[in-house]
Amino acid sequence: ALLLADGAVIMVPCDLPLESHVIKAISLAATQHVQCVVFIDGMERLLSQSKSTQEIYEVLKECVNTINDALNAFRDDAAISPEKGAVAFGSSRYGWAFTLPIFANLYADTFGSDIDTLAHMLWGDHFFDPETIQWNTSGIGKNGQKLERGFEKIILDLLLTLFDSKSPENVDKERLDTFLGNVVESPRFPEDFRSPDMVNDVLRQILPIPKVLSYLISSHLPSPQVSQRLRSLTLCGRQEDGRSIRAVQECNPAGPVIVQIYSSLSKVGMNDEKCTYHNARILSGTLRPHTPLQVMRCNARSGTLEGFELLTQGIDGFLLPSGEPAQESLAGSIVIIPGNFQGRTLASGEITCNLRTFYKPLCVYFIRVTLDVESVHEIRELEYQIRKLAQAFDVAAGIHDETNDYYIEAGSEEHIEVALKSLRRFVSGLVVSSPTISYRETVRSRSEHVALSKSQNKHNRLYACVEPLSPEFVAAIENGKVSSQDEYRARARLLADEYNWDITDARNIWCFGPRRTGPNVVVNMTRGVQYLNEIKDSVIAGFQWCTHEGVLCEEPVNGVRMDLMDVTMTSAIKRGGGQIIPTARRVFYAACLLASPALQEPICRAEILCHENNVHRIRALLQTKRNSEFIGEEHWSESQMTLVRFLVPMGESLGLQNELEESLGLYVWSHLAFDHWETMDGDPLEAGSEMETLVQSIRLRKGLKKEIPPLSTYYDKL
Repeated sequence: ALLLADGAVIMVPCDLPLESHVIKAISLAATQHVQCVVFIDGMERLLSQSKSTQEIYEVLKECVNTINDALNAFRDDAAISPEKGAVAFGSSRYGWAFTLPIFANLYADTFGSDIDTLAHMLWGDHFFDPETIQWNTSGIGKNGQKLERGFEKIILDLLLTLFDSKSPENVDKERLDTFLGNVVESPRFPEDFRSPDMVNDVLRQILPIPKVLSYLISSHLPSPQVSQRLRSLTLCGRQEDGRSIRAVQECNPAGPVIVQIYSSLSKVGMNDEKCTYHNARILSGTLRPHTPLQVMRCNARSGTLEGFELLTQGIDGFLLPSGEPAQESLAGSIVIIPGNFQGRTLASGEITCNLRTFYKPLCVYFIRVTLDVESVHEIRELEYQIRKLAQAFDVAAGIHDETNDYYIEAGSEEHIEVALKSLRRFVSGLVVSSPTISYRETVRSRSEHVALSKSQNKHNRLYACVEPLSPEFVAAIENGKVSSQDEYRARARLLADEYNWDITDARNIWCFGPRRTGPNVVVNMTRGVQYLNEIKDSVIAGFQWCTHEGVLCEEPVNGVRMDLMDVTMTSAIKRGGGQIIPTARRVFYAACLLASPALQEPICRAEILCHENNVHRIRALLQTKRNSEFIGEEHWSESQMTLVRFLVPMGESLGLQNELEESLGLYVWSHLAFDHWETMDGDPLEAGSEMETLVQSIRLRKGLKKEIPPLSTYYDKL
């Protein structure tokens, strides 16, 4: 949301330490040149804790200083100033708030000063001496008495008076009347303030929070035109592309249409088909339905432009943030766009620059946590909230079919944390397991020989071999370039021309899997087998079963070609689905065990944004990670920041943010996104190997037998 916005109102509690994710958000806002204002919440709690005015001031000052430290770590000019009205103090629970200029406006005539000067005196070490009627910074009066700060004397004394109705003798009635005005006629202290709720009700009438927030936003946050001009270096770097770059900098509604995608969210559409919606910002031009657009594809690792994909029909339609359909949106607007795009920027004309962003849509869920509750009375609420999670967040949530465990799957730890935080608001006593990583099963070579499996009635025999698919072909399936929906002759020609397939084999592809869309194929290599079509659906069902749950530890299979070599069948009554489906699964399992099976682990692309002086410390931390690979770094001379890119196994990235915070402090921003699957070293069939230990641990976690089934379990002798 921060990357989409022109400005941000950061709400922080005044009586609790700032959490690390809040400081990360503040740091990201400073890096992306998103102007911030702050609302310090929970003042009603602080004023009810019997603290002195000095103690309350120190708490608020520490909160403001922590925020400014996070902002100044990335930009020297990003600090917020309470005396300029960029910080509001109040209570979101009771609906009241104030800024220093509000009180300065109230007492400017009393002190004989203008509003800006008095607001400046209400923060920091500025003390008012009533004897000399002057301000000083020493805190010592003319007669040697200790003075109160302006913030304590003018604001906190008054608020504490209202909240502490037990001391009516210390009340300055004239000052109280001036503050309350006509809200309370002839206030009788303490009768009119018998409880904190009554005080908060009065404050809500005098200092309504909508009015204060409107002042913060209108006075201190920039318009879309000003915001994009300030953020032009962050969005476009120092590239020069004439009309396109100028249109982005000026937020020109008459310029070429340029739309930047920042995040995606999976939802269930009207026809119960799963659709993907993208949160996007129109950087220039005017977006209308069916406007011809081009998708700018860029290299996820280096950020360089790779090409364009033309959408001749444009997008069917788009929504406003409120969910209402729109017919037209101008530059600077935030919209929700449906569709599956292989890029992050949409443009009405070809442009040669790529807009900077840290975002890459997550399409693979490989981190899972299981959930439980302490009380059985919370199970129904847990089930209900889990169903809502999948619609509200970029996660998969549900109930495991075999173990009946409740689970959440996501593409990163951050997604898991956000979903769990939302879940804990509604489900008490939530028990969360440690995160586990999903793997994929594959093979390294072609089967040593043809595998054979017999049906249970011993009347049907299936022969099969497997071999790995090329990475290019797997990528084509995942990107949608090759799919089961293609016309089989055109698909066969594409496979023969670009992926070196035999065109006859390509025409005999029966199915993709798992779920008929995955990166595995089953190919009919038989010759002259009669009545083969009668068992085709059963073989495909066995293939889907095999690719959904692999032979090693029932993880999905990735990048495997399964060839049906020969079939021996008996009469129709003895070759039904109950006989063929389990046999097809067994023969494919046996062929995989004969083809050097292996595990693949998810490799994620990590992007870490830090000060240029900390790059060497990040690279030193990378050297401690197994199989990590440094990709490169991008230096932002305009802000003395450096974006470090590297690849790291997802198992090694768990807890990476905590390590960064311990090594570099809180002022570092990181993002992880799935990049590719990589085959792990080691043989899971070798006794005592690390790979065998990993496979066994996965099997035990799933409730399976510890040992990998031997080949004889699936391979039958002739």
